[in-house]
Amino acid sequence: MKVKSMRTKKKLFAFFELIRLPNLFTAAADVVAGIFIVRGTHAPGASFAGLLLCTLCIYAGGCVLNDLCDLEKDTRERPARPLPSGRVTRDQAWLLLTILFALGLFGAFLAGWQSFSIAVILMIMVVSYDAWAKNNDLWGPAAMGVCRSLNLLLGLSLGFLSAGTALIFPVLHFIYVYSLTTLSRFEVAGNPRGKRRIVLGGWLLAVAILMLMWSVETISGDALWFLVVLVLLTGPPLLTSLWQELPDSIGKAVGMMIICLPVLDAVYVAGTRGWTYALPVALLGPAALLLGRRFYVT
Repeated sequence: MKVKSMRTKKKLFAFFELIRLPNLFTAAADVVAGIFIVRGTHAPGASFAGLLLCTLCIYAGGCVLNDLCDLEKDTRERPARPLPSGRVTRDQAWLLLTILFALGLFGAFLAGWQSFSIAVILMIMVVSYDAWAKNNDLWGPAAMGVCRSLNLLLGLSLGFLSAGTALIFPVLHFIYVYSLTTLSRFEVAGNPRGKRRIVLGGWLLAVAILMLMWSVETISGDALWFLVVLVLLTGPPLLTSLWQELPDSIGKAVGMMIICLPVLDAVYVAGTRGWTYALPVALLGPAALLLGRRFYVT
């Protein structure tokens, strides 16, 4: 009985690794932030739950598809991962992918036609990224940036008419994610020469635009506190990775930038709704960080 229980636990952990369990909190943060921005706490329960189900399943499915597409490469470079190691079979991965994508569309359907339309586009972009775009130095980071922007739009879809200037937040999400995705391409090989300006410039641009929005009172002062936290958490590892140009330091910087996506979401929410709405969103970051010590996030 103990042996069977141990095998079940190992299989479950292998699936958790495959779907990048810690990162699911960052995907949820995008949607929760979008909903809070346009609806506060007045979103219909079915729509809220449906969008959460949608983002979690599409993100997890994208991770599974990514590893299926990268199986040959991961067998050489990351043999310990679930698929190359055989802890999860290809057939199991394809079945899981199908179930996750179906559940994702069902969740979006519960939230309404606008949410469903965005979910379909998001799923197409996820498949495009995994199957083709990620191998291109330009389109790979751009496609990932679009995916995360669409994920934020998924939450905003419950109230586009009341979003106002908040519609600039998906653009900032694109810039931030484009930068971290560009950096992540050097996680194995290191030496991101020639890409330093893109990575650092994108990060600085996102921070600068938020500072400008605060200075002209487009967003409230509550956002500044969360922005300071974001800069303090992501700035040092990012600068270290660009200075050392080593795979290990690059991996740490990418991981921290991913895990801090909820903090960036909290900046948006604090700027439009106040810190009381933003705090729960930001706390999804520490949750991702704790799980990130057990499971890889890139």
